[in-house]
Amino acid sequence: MAFLRDEDREALKLRLSDDLQAPVKVTVFSEESSGLYVPGMRQCISCKETEQLMNEVAELSDNLEVEVVNVKADPATASEWGVSFTPTIAITDGSEDNGVRFLGLPAGYEFLSFLETMISVSHSNGHGLSTETLEKIGSLEEDLDIMVFSTPT
Repeated sequence: MAFLRDEDREALKLRLSDDLQAPVKVTVFSEESSGLYVPGMRQCISCKETEQLMNEVAELSDNLEVEVVNVKADPATASEWGVSFTPTIAITDGSEDNGVRFLGLPAGYEFLSFLETMISVSHSNGHGLSTETLEKIGSLEEDLDIMVFSTPT
């Protein structure tokens, strides 16, 4: 069963066509579910759905590429990217890791944030920040992690 309804698919295809200015790579860090419940063993309950949604979205634009990394089969790549939870989605311009991550399935209200993030990454400045803000960020003397948490209400 598809995640996207036909009318949503068409609207999304148009939006991506209008607003994606450059290629975007979506890397999904996932793991297969054994289908067997083992007490004490953590299983990814939304990995399969996340992979499916990302592939459906990627089919709508030639500027989108999806790569799925199985963290069980390739723990070194997951470690390189600093991924410790599944599913994790990294959004990049394909050339470097900019640290943008989504944890979990970006469904419902989170999908709009996911879409806007992909579009931002495709723009030449990748962020839409003013020159003044960039100068202030540039003056920071040590690394800073910014995390934004959202939850449906």
